[in-house]
Amino acid sequence: SVFSDSLYLVLCGFVISSIFTRCQLECRAAAVLQRRFGRRPFLFLLAIMFLGLILSSLLSNVTAPLLLIEVLKPLLKDMPTDSRYSRLLLLSLAFSCNIGGMATPISSPQNIAALTILRQNGGKILWAQWLLVSLPFCTVAVLVGWV
Repeated sequence: SVFSDSLYLVLCGFVISSIFTRCQLECRAAAVLQRRFGRRPFLFLLAIMFLGLILSSLLSNVTAPLLLIEVLKPLLKDMPTDSRYSRLLLLSLAFSCNIGGMATPISSPQNIAALTILRQNGGKILWAQWLLVSLPFCTVAVLVGWV
């Protein structure tokens, strides 16, 4: 058939990404984080990392950092160009979005390809099974990256 399960996963990822962009949900989430953690830079860093993890698990691990960099631009413009915190913020965002690429089947094309090959060879992994393994791992990985 023309439409396989893998194609549906990719299309769902694009639809979710479009909804986030249209509603500017990433901007709203970042504004809430800045109001809540703005005076505590390392907690703000952790919050941005978890936002990157969540967005990249729901969208794509390529789309999420692009959206969040746009959100962080005003903050980064206020910092000196040689600021260690700005470099830390950008690298942490990149790492957390890469980690988020493992969180769900739609978060990375490699995940979809792996599921497709697994199904072709008689295997099957449900979303719940994937999340049962990936969410604890991704959470710990972000916390380790933050430390």
